[in-house]
Amino acid sequence: MSKVSVDYNFVFWLHLILVICVWIGPFVFPWELMCIAYVGVILQFMFLKRCVLNKHHALEESSNPDSTFYSVLLNIVGIPHSYSKLKTFVRKALHPLLLFITIVWQLVFGFEVNWW
Repeated sequence: MSKVSVDYNFVFWLHLILVICVWIGPFVFPWELMCIAYVGVILQFMFLKRCVLNKHHALEESSNPDSTFYSVLLNIVGIPHSYSKLKTFVRKALHPLLLFITIVWQLVFGFEVNWW
C-alpha cells in the first residue's frame, strides 16, 4: 500500500503527545489515571470503531482504510509494516496489554506512582 498523507497541525502534535503518554504511562502516571485512560480508548474503539482524533489531521480521509496514527509514525521513521496487522494490534491488543502492564508494574511489583 502507498504511504498515507496527514496534516501536521495542532491535533497531530497533540495526538503524538498522547501516544507518548500512553507508552510511558504505566511508569510515570498513577495506575488509577491510566486505567481510566486505557478503558476510555478501548471503549472508543469498541463503540465508535475509530480514533476520534484521526479525522482532525486528515488521517480518516486516507485512501488506505487500515491506516492508523501508528502507521503514519512508522512511515515517518521508515519502518515497513503491515497496515492491517498494525491496525488490529492497536485497536484490539495494545491498550489491554498496557493496562495489564500498568497494574502489574504498579500494584504487583510495587512501583506505584502517587501524585497525591
